[in-house]
Amino acid sequence: SIHEIDWPKEKLKEKAEEWVVRVYNNSKYVTRLNNETQVITKGSFDVGADFKSAFGGFKVFVERTVDYTMDIESKDGRVKFEINQLSMEGGGFPTQIMWYLNDLEGYKSIMRDYCENNDFTGRKYLLNRLDNDKKVSKDYQNTSDHGKEIIAQIIDKLDSLNDSFYKFLKSEKSKDDW
Repeated sequence: SIHEIDWPKEKLKEKAEEWVVRVYNNSKYVTRLNNETQVITKGSFDVGADFKSAFGGFKVFVERTVDYTMDIESKDGRVKFEINQLSMEGGGFPTQIMWYLNDLEGYKSIMRDYCENNDFTGRKYLLNRLDNDKKVSKDYQNTSDHGKEIIAQIIDKLDSLNDSFYKFLKSEKSKDDW
């Protein structure tokens, strides 16, 4: 998002750097680029939700780590805050965020491709489930339900970062006006 703040780009960039220092434990570790108008950082956060397993149908809590790149770029009077390059790890099964957004056919295609190109315990079991319309529909629904919870948490966290940045800029602006 783009935030309008009546400051020169140098001051906006300086405040972006200060916010990064306040938000991250080790700002030097996460900062990947820091030039005249731009700060790019890498970050991560954890999300998690219950998932109903295809192996026995029991529920397990699956935690995942979401990695992201944050790009803050300043121009006179405005600053752009953008989060991109999202990726996700954890839960014993590699998952792309986009997997959660597929329809049933997309889910089947991704799962079949994964099963056919990887060797893991339960591989044959999952391939057999993919050939059973009733079972694969149930697995898809479980994955979709899990994904809705995960995506909602990701959106909340990304919105929280954006809100934190904007509130910091606004509070710093009011400090200058005292």
